[in-house]
Amino acid sequence: MINVFLKANTVTTDILIIGAGGAGLFAAIQAAEQDVEVLVTTKGPFGKDGAATWMAGWGFNAAVYEPDSPELHAQDTLRVGQGLNNEDLVIKLTANAPNVFECMRHWGVRYFRHEGMILQNHLPGHTYARTPRLARPAGMGGLEYRRVLPKQAKKRSNIKILDDFYILEILQKNSIVCGAVGFHLPTGEFQIIKAKVTVLAAGGMMGNYRFTSASPTLTGDGLAMAFRAGVELIDMEFADFYTNCVVWPPLMYGDLDWIANLRYDLRGIFYNKKGDEFLRRQKGSLISIPVAIQREIQENRGSPHGGVYLSFRHLPGNLIDDWFAEAGSLKWVERLYEFNIDIKRNAVEVAPAPLESLGGCRVNSDLETNIPGLLAAGEVAGGCEGAYTLAGNPICLYLTTGYLAGLKAANLARELPLLDFEREQGDEVVHEAMMVRERHGEERPISLRRELQELLDHCGHLLGRNEDSLTAGIKKVRELRERWNVVGLSYKMPRNNLEWLEALQLKNSLEITEVFLKAALSRKESRGLHYREDYPEPDPAWIKNIVLVRDAQGNIEVKIEPVHSKATGCGRGVEGVS
Repeated sequence: MINVFLKANTVTTDILIIGAGGAGLFAAIQAAEQDVEVLVTTKGPFGKDGAATWMAGWGFNAAVYEPDSPELHAQDTLRVGQGLNNEDLVIKLTANAPNVFECMRHWGVRYFRHEGMILQNHLPGHTYARTPRLARPAGMGGLEYRRVLPKQAKKRSNIKILDDFYILEILQKNSIVCGAVGFHLPTGEFQIIKAKVTVLAAGGMMGNYRFTSASPTLTGDGLAMAFRAGVELIDMEFADFYTNCVVWPPLMYGDLDWIANLRYDLRGIFYNKKGDEFLRRQKGSLISIPVAIQREIQENRGSPHGGVYLSFRHLPGNLIDDWFAEAGSLKWVERLYEFNIDIKRNAVEVAPAPLESLGGCRVNSDLETNIPGLLAAGEVAGGCEGAYTLAGNPICLYLTTGYLAGLKAANLARELPLLDFEREQGDEVVHEAMMVRERHGEERPISLRRELQELLDHCGHLLGRNEDSLTAGIKKVRELRERWNVVGLSYKMPRNNLEWLEALQLKNSLEITEVFLKAALSRKESRGLHYREDYPEPDPAWIKNIVLVRDAQGNIEVKIEPVHSKATGCGRGVEGVS
């Protein structure tokens, strides 16, 4: 093989951060404050990419006022995580969440103040109200974070941004991470990044589903490249599904934040097509709300467009008007009126949709993975949430993992040398990427993507998980991976080649889906939103973490380990984000 690195430029930095969402930018800012050089990459436009943080609602949890405390916040997180969380990590995150909140307040996130205090919302599962209320009650926190965090990063001269840049692989020297290799999407030019420390903050895999509340750019890139690098993955069978994403009217398909605000604030009620308030039948049951809703849909008791009805007719009209007045100008209300939907009289059709990956890279309380030189933060880091998550907790945990990872990375960068990479590994990565672009196979990436979505709907959703379906799903995804090896592109040029990007993302999607299904097959109980039809109850004997690692032959090795934690609850009836 020729030395394809002749086609690649090289840059060096103290810290490489892969991902420019909330976790990545908090890591960058905290590291930069320690006087080290930081390079941040994102596969989209900076500040306008598909990061989960930019799509967040108004939930961000921090215990800032008595009688609440970080200790109580940790207890709530561990209880809802049903005994599978990394307890040391949770305690450290909840202790530092107030610091992250103070940073955001200082940087200009607009909160609602009353008599000198920021008002707090009380979300399900929390002992006390600990979700700071935004200045606009119906506002999206993600818009505020996107307004503030990129601006803060740009203010710091020792943070460099490389956007529209796709990382192909993490590079190592003697099993120590020393950077990464990728290419610039607008030009197709490859680039090597040498770094003393790398922080992976590339998000989860929920964009792989057909109907999802996550950005379609969240294809599991970070998880897959970490897995190939030898990182242990933990709790991959667990994910959160948002209870009520809009399925009708069509212009609002997939919306979740305004309908969530409405449901929480005005206590919306779910009905099936028979007018049955079916969740009343679930009181005292271990079946979670998203699973109960999905069952109504799959058993043909749902609404015409594949959901259930969310209604507010039980409330006086003037009370709803008062809520609108307080919330301010709401474009979604006008859109509803365009379809003759007045929420005082009509229900909105909603369905559960994938929201976030709860599993990810196994990390310690300093966010270090088992591979030296590599840290993980945000959704790509596992162990924070366990089997389920508190309402409003994900963004808090994402940003706080970034905050702590940045501090740790800066300390490591002052101690570690800048290593060279193993050139054979880099040559192979770049050569494979180039060959993908040159293939002449008749099958296109989009057709495999659609089959993957169908597969996830069948055996990777809220219902449908059992021994037979998961085994068949693993067999199918292996078939798709074989077909990926001969997939062809209709466009061969390197510049702005989105089909090339789709093919490379699809490789990661398929690989991490197999890991996910393998974990789901291995856990022979139901816990969180992992519902096994053949093992429908939680089992105290399964208070264990499933850890997956790639062996020397490239196969998935499954390790089942006891949880070293005092929090060993096994109930599934607590409502988290949903």
